[in-house]
Amino acid sequence: MLILRIPPSPGPDAALTIASAAGDPTSLGLSMRNPIAPGESPGAWIDGRPENVTHLIAWTGTLDDELFGRENPQTWLGPGREALLGFLAEIAPLLIERGAGLLLRPHCRHVLGDATTARSFLDTLDPNFPVGLALDPAAILEPEMCKAGADHCRRTFEILGPVSDLVILSGAEAVEGGVGPVPLGEGAIQGDLLVDLYRAHCRPETPVGLLDEDFDRQVTMLG
Repeated sequence: MLILRIPPSPGPDAALTIASAAGDPTSLGLSMRNPIAPGESPGAWIDGRPENVTHLIAWTGTLDDELFGRENPQTWLGPGREALLGFLAEIAPLLIERGAGLLLRPHCRHVLGDATTARSFLDTLDPNFPVGLALDPAAILEPEMCKAGADHCRRTFEILGPVSDLVILSGAEAVEGGVGPVPLGEGAIQGDLLVDLYRAHCRPETPVGLLDEDFDRQVTMLG
């Protein structure tokens, strides 16, 4: 199993390279940019990519002024979806030219805000798009959903686990203004449950991302 170290709280402008914990050659770029922000340039995403990065991991974006704001309902309606499709149409040929791919990372406050929406969107994409899925179950939770986080995660894995190209396993805790990730085994969702859901619904070769904090303990939970 390929395991990757995920920075727990990168800054809003971060574009970080994530190498595998075991020193495997696979490396992914984690972006905290808003792909559908006004003036966003798909070319800039590619130009700053180190040569060893095989895929970029990206949020699906928001029409809100803040990356994790939830004041603009158009994000979840036609305008948000069309903006994301436009971004993908522009970046796809650039990715293909460089032999790279893009993994979309759903978030409850972004265009792909829940498992059902994400799955239907992926199923309708142009098959020529070099686009896959980075499943981050904790990111699909709002604070009020944390108490029932186990049920939400079960449903999320049932829908998205089989089509995920990377799974970020972390706990979740309500913080001011949203939900924050915590190491696997902490927060509102039992770590053993997340590991069991991963094994039950994801392909055996699907890479796992773990938060860099308390990393070795989390690795032992994977068995």
